[in-house]
Amino acid sequence: DTLVESVLFGHTKGAFTGAHINQEGLVSQADKGTLFLDEIGELPLAMQKSFLRVIQEHKFRPVGGGREIASDFRLVVATNRDLGQMVRQGHFREDLLFRLRSLVIELPPLRQRRDDLKELVLHYMGTLCQRFRLPPKEFSPDFWNAVHHYPWPGNIRELIQALEKTLLTAGEESVIYPNHLPTYIRIQVARDRVE
Repeated sequence: DTLVESVLFGHTKGAFTGAHINQEGLVSQADKGTLFLDEIGELPLAMQKSFLRVIQEHKFRPVGGGREIASDFRLVVATNRDLGQMVRQGHFREDLLFRLRSLVIELPPLRQRRDDLKELVLHYMGTLCQRFRLPPKEFSPDFWNAVHHYPWPGNIRELIQALEKTLLTAGEESVIYPNHLPTYIRIQVARDRVE
């Protein structure tokens, strides 16, 4: 919890063992800008009360600090967890959830947006080809079939990681085939077809 508090609010020199200098936190760095917190559902329950106060008042106190600092920021958060269910289980503060629900954009998982897969694959594969200085790739119909039949439980992160492995396996080959996909994906697709 102390580490999270230090990352968000910063700390003063000597606030804890290893705090050799004053360190600005993310909330302070976001002043006049946007603070994006990914996986807000992982915020420890003990920190949620402090963070709720920061959201409401736009003021915070660095760890070991003696005075409050103001920060005018826009907050954007993301989570893959059901925060409502976490509230019911006592793992997330209801008052914090209400503050976070100003504008909610729900993005269904990839398994429910299979029509988006082709565009996502083309985009990320193009980006990866540029990063690795490889020529653009073409894709076999069997590759697209495998991509569309895999459930993508890790969503976009898993897709990007799988495409990176696929590209590295294909190397200089101009066409991507299913055998270039990571083994675990090929196995899952094969199992699903048998069942």
